[in-house]
Amino acid sequence: MKLDRSLHQLGCLSLLPFACMSQVAHSLDLNYEGLSKFEEPIATHIADTTFTLSSISDIRFDLSNERDNIESVSSVFQLGAETQLDNSWTLGAAYLGVLDSEDMEGDHYTDNVAIYLSSSWGSVSLGNVTGEVRENTRRKRGVGNANLNLDNSFGSLSDYGVSYTVRLGPSQIFTLADQDGNIEVGAGYQRPLGNKDYRFSIRFRNTESIQIAEQSFDIESESGILTAEMTYGDLVIDASIGLESLSFDQLTANRKFIALGATRKIGTWSGSVEAYFGELEDGSSNAYSIGLSKDLARGFSLNLGINHQDQSFDIVAFDPINLNDTTATISLRYSL
Repeated sequence: MKLDRSLHQLGCLSLLPFACMSQVAHSLDLNYEGLSKFEEPIATHIADTTFTLSSISDIRFDLSNERDNIESVSSVFQLGAETQLDNSWTLGAAYLGVLDSEDMEGDHYTDNVAIYLSSSWGSVSLGNVTGEVRENTRRKRGVGNANLNLDNSFGSLSDYGVSYTVRLGPSQIFTLADQDGNIEVGAGYQRPLGNKDYRFSIRFRNTESIQIAEQSFDIESESGILTAEMTYGDLVIDASIGLESLSFDQLTANRKFIALGATRKIGTWSGSVEAYFGELEDGSSNAYSIGLSKDLARGFSLNLGINHQDQSFDIVAFDPINLNDTTATISLRYSL
């Protein structure tokens, strides 16, 4: 089964004079898939370069009311190399490979690659980095095989781009431009207060194409998403509010949505519940996800997920879209 690519698919130069106050330790992660929770990587040091390896393998079985039942094997691995230059800047590269035995598009092996340069002024990355802003400002992912895939803007980014990230104390700023000139910017703020930890983030995206229910349209999208998160011990509660304007010729459609979620870990068990509610003109959409994970041994885990989505849109410039799909997924996962 094809791994989740709902990101599917990263400026702020006026802030550069203040960036000298920051210190960024940037180790690039190219894994934007649903199968994304790596253990700490294996690392070795050769000459002046540190090499790292992380991997996840997943044997899964999917039951769906819309599609055939699917058995699949998925593997994700990431190789990294990083060295410090004489001027104390850090130069690095990362390569991510994804092998999926049941990729719906027939591309059983896909990959991402990027290079980056980091200093006290921030970090610049080039390559398959168009998921970086979202990954750093999004809600926490669900546990196990939970996947609330509507929790994003419909506007899509292309595969390649350049990003700039800088940290200013408890705040971070993210900017991105992709190969087609689409842009995305975001900011995050996180710090503890009392016995709880709070995180707030916001991101804006402007693109010339959108993707709904795996259908692509040449429609301009402008969107903004605000996220708030509270962590108290092993409990994480978060919420996102999003607004999006879709423009086609002289037609405009407005979308608004809210997504809520909670994650908890108790001993070797982890669980999550998420819900999404959205409107697009006269159409509506909703989704929910329930995830459960059981740690069996170091690196091994049993993962469950129930994911539902219901979309109904019939607007000028769109093909009518009616989707009602519920999927139950169980998998045995090993993370190296």
